[in-house]
Amino acid sequence: MDKWKIETDKMGEIHLIKNDEGSFIKKEEAERLGRKIAKDNKAILFLHEDEETISQADYTSFLSPEEMYGKQISEVRITRAELAVAKIEMKKRKKALKNSEKEDLFENKMRFNYAKERLEKAKYTSKIAKRKFKEMSKSQKNSDY
Repeated sequence: MDKWKIETDKMGEIHLIKNDEGSFIKKEEAERLGRKIAKDNKAILFLHEDEETISQADYTSFLSPEEMYGKQISEVRITRAELAVAKIEMKKRKKALKNSEKEDLFENKMRFNYAKERLEKAKYTSKIAKRKFKEMSKSQKNSDY
């Protein structure tokens, strides 16, 4: 009966090897655990059968769930800060537009329109970031990782 073994070499690469002394009876079970270990260690996974490499998977640039969660949280925080700055700028430009004289009217109106666009973009990006964070939280709860 074929058994499978998971080994790590000196370079940090993970090898899934067909071996009679292995601890896994099913190839799928060994492969699932090997992938999980490779993701956790951010390593390369090699699948060997009879001294030849069948396949390899690179998980060196893969984000762990904790890193993904932190990234989404920081993205939400950044968009909230941008939204707050855009609101303050909008109030400032609106006040300047009301108090402007004829010479400065056109310039202040352009600045006001720019601030208005910036506020709309900030609201949109904030909405998207919150949605992504919510979806990521749901998928993280449902994953077996």
